[in-house]
Amino acid sequence: MTKYDLVREDYDNVDTGFHNSYDSTQEFSSAINSFCSRLSADANILNVGGTTSECNYFLQQHLNVTNIDISQAMLDQISNNVNQVKLVNGNIKDYVSPVFDGVWACRSLIHIPPPDINEVLKNICRLTKPGGVFGAVFFVSSTNQIVEEEQPERHTTKAGIKFYRALYPPTVIKSKIEQAGFSILRVDSYLDRDKEGVIYIEAVPRPL
Repeated sequence: MTKYDLVREDYDNVDTGFHNSYDSTQEFSSAINSFCSRLSADANILNVGGTTSECNYFLQQHLNVTNIDISQAMLDQISNNVNQVKLVNGNIKDYVSPVFDGVWACRSLIHIPPPDINEVLKNICRLTKPGGVFGAVFFVSSTNQIVEEEQPERHTTKAGIKFYRALYPPTVIKSKIEQAGFSILRVDSYLDRDKEGVIYIEAVPRPL
């Protein structure tokens, strides 16, 4: 089973109540507000592994939303609660599409295995139009090393489900974003609601 299979199986089986228990648009309000402030009305954005609350928030900002996820259950949850969002079942690593004005990824790229993160970030850069914006929230490693974690999923009644994520030192993930073709505009570091360290990075594609 690949890491992507672990992630898909995890999110396909996580209790719906868990996803409804927090609102990332409130938890990371300064980040998502900053991201949206760089977009004009009717801009087209790609939400990577997004939530119902994020999609609703973006629609309230008069943005056109495409949401990509490898978990059909997550897409179904959005479909059942949000109108006017284009839903794509796929992996951001190899997603091909016309470019977007913005790409948002809040704690979703943590599920990309480290050997693939460079390729994923380069693809996101290709998907972001010149003058567009990329906003992402990552968990940060407390060491100077990239840390991969694979633990039993606590928020499911099904046995054998595992939660997988990768944590990056801030300097490493910033460097990888720059190497992918972005110029970083903003970096914020703080604790999330579970007192875990996170970093928000906002960037724009460098001119070719």
